[in-house]
Amino acid sequence: MKITSPKNENKALSFKPYGTKGFGWHNQNENEIKNFPKIAIKNIKDKVKLIKKIKRENRTFENTIKAYEELNIVENTRAVEIYALSMLSVDIKIRDAARKALEEYNKSMVSIAYDIDLYKSVMEYVDTNLNKIQTPSALQAPSPREGQGTDGSVLPFGKLSEGVKGSVSEGGEVLDSEDEMLIDDIVKGFKTMGFHLHKDKRDRLQAIEKAITKQDTAYDKAVNEYKEFILASKEELSGVPENITNSFAIDTKTGKYKITTDYPIYGPVMKYCKDRSIREKLYILSARKGGEKNVSMLEEVIKLRKEKSDLLGHPHHAAYRLEHRMAKSAENVYEMLDDILAKLKDKKDIELHELNQLATKLDNITELKIFDIDYYSNILKENKYNYSVEEVKEYFELDHTLKEMFQFFGELLDFKIEEKGIRLWHKDVMHYNIRDNKNNIIAELVLDLFPREGKYGHACMFSLNEGKKINDKKHNYDTPVVVLVCNFPVPQVFNINGAKKKTSFVNLQEVETLYHEFGHGMHGLLTRAKYTSHSGTNVVRDFVEVPSQTMEEFLGDAKFLKSISRHYETGKSMPNTLIDKIVSSAKFMNGYKYTRQAVLATLDLDLYTYKSSDPVAHYKSLMKKHLMEVEEKSLFVSSFSHIVSGYDAGYYGYLYAERICKDFYSVFKNVKNKKDLKEIGKRYRQEILEKGGSREELTSAHLFLGRPISNQAFIDDVLG
Repeated sequence: MKITSPKNENKALSFKPYGTKGFGWHNQNENEIKNFPKIAIKNIKDKVKLIKKIKRENRTFENTIKAYEELNIVENTRAVEIYALSMLSVDIKIRDAARKALEEYNKSMVSIAYDIDLYKSVMEYVDTNLNKIQTPSALQAPSPREGQGTDGSVLPFGKLSEGVKGSVSEGGEVLDSEDEMLIDDIVKGFKTMGFHLHKDKRDRLQAIEKAITKQDTAYDKAVNEYKEFILASKEELSGVPENITNSFAIDTKTGKYKITTDYPIYGPVMKYCKDRSIREKLYILSARKGGEKNVSMLEEVIKLRKEKSDLLGHPHHAAYRLEHRMAKSAENVYEMLDDILAKLKDKKDIELHELNQLATKLDNITELKIFDIDYYSNILKENKYNYSVEEVKEYFELDHTLKEMFQFFGELLDFKIEEKGIRLWHKDVMHYNIRDNKNNIIAELVLDLFPREGKYGHACMFSLNEGKKINDKKHNYDTPVVVLVCNFPVPQVFNINGAKKKTSFVNLQEVETLYHEFGHGMHGLLTRAKYTSHSGTNVVRDFVEVPSQTMEEFLGDAKFLKSISRHYETGKSMPNTLIDKIVSSAKFMNGYKYTRQAVLATLDLDLYTYKSSDPVAHYKSLMKKHLMEVEEKSLFVSSFSHIVSGYDAGYYGYLYAERICKDFYSVFKNVKNKKDLKEIGKRYRQEILEKGGSREELTSAHLFLGRPISNQAFIDDVLG
């Protein structure tokens, strides 16, 4: 997962970090953290005043556009460092202080982001240079040129014309394509925030945002605090491994196990429990998480977002969300989803038929239900591809896995990596320099790989410092610093070939997590974008997962697995029989998996293009059409948090990114020699990783592929 605020996501300001000099990670001051918001906001407001007081005729790209882009860039350096401490510090007082400081800082930044006079100041420059600036998207830009009344209203949009790089502004400034892209992005951000509207409409937009946030918070709270459970005896949980049931709470009245819908409990029970009635009860309990009240809140959020898109002049919320993303329109997304659903239909049907046959054979079940899928697919998978996860781990000692990953991608993308001895927030944290082929340090990588009390519990990547061009006598590029956070098994002492060694072993899923986060890391580390707003992973939301998922694709190749695996005792690579099982099992039930994903993406898009006003009934209708009938009591959308909290009209992004990454990987996978592979790696680095969001992501994809993006590689991979 990449923790980011992708460009053009309802924010006009760029909340970006700048440098990490002088930060004492191991000697934190709680009071300094607490005082940060007050000091930072004062500094930012002082800079806002400077931008505002410039006269129209004296405005330049440097003192207005660039100053706006860098408005809080220095302060946000510290904010990101504090963010890191909120997730990773070993001191609970520091973590708590950091969270409170960030909340106060972010809340204060909202008023700055919506400062109408700051907007007018920036638009004075854009408007003055309207006929000269050649922006990439011919955006209809809000223009305050004719003056604004006391109500803050503005006249209709002026037009920024199509153009070429290297245009000259009214003041004689030469602007390159990245300068123009920055202007374009800022104006788009203003537009999505409704600055061009009459004051009463702007006020209503902000009221809508507050109402959505309130509903969103309440919806998530209902899901997260859902405490319902069923009771089951040890006999009723037959099939669930004892090491899992031992972790379940016991009901003091009945002596039975409490089975909740929390995933560490729900997942294993649905996967292993032989008692069908227990699986059915637990499924229905989970499918009603959040309850009818959450369904009502979702319906209210959809109405609020419809009103918002109406105010901003869009036919529906999906159009508003997709306008500045790679997909561009709901029609394009529907085309992709319909194609996937049609081409996977036969494979999905065959998979479900095979599962139904197994259920009939084992338990005389004639009609497979949705709560049967995990149980019978697990049995079928074990029958087809039986291999031990523990056996696979023996080939992936973490130190060796890291070494192989660094070496392969270092050769592919032309960099070298070396460990650096700097004390950070914990003794186990590793710090590396990234060097180019001339031995210059171009980036720094930080790995925090093991769990500990109070640490963030999942995997993610974030940038302590995002690359950007600078005017410095020694260096012309500010060094990116990227952190990868994972939670792999804590190193222990093992006796290996007669010698004691403290190390850790990872399973294949954990190797995939490492490659995924390293893919995000390469995007941030190898960036050469001019501005932090475009640096590395600062891309549109439906592209941000592409580099990370592309890196994962290498693990699906048998030869690659052979080359990076090494048994910790024998030193031998994994045997071909084991590799074949791993590669084949990766495609198991993919027809069902991706059909379900496409159904959920369709549901999301249908709700936000207003094809249905009944989310519960529409979900059941789509499931019946494409997969199977679901239980009448099921609500599902009562806990489908994605479409309330951030992935509204955007759930398609998972499939969208995966289809692109498989298309990207198809360019790599058929290469026969190292020379050609390095040439492709060079092109991938230049056209994708270095560019970030400094140009349209669709353009970058086309230039790397040498053709438009296609569904074919995705379809071939799933069907294969």
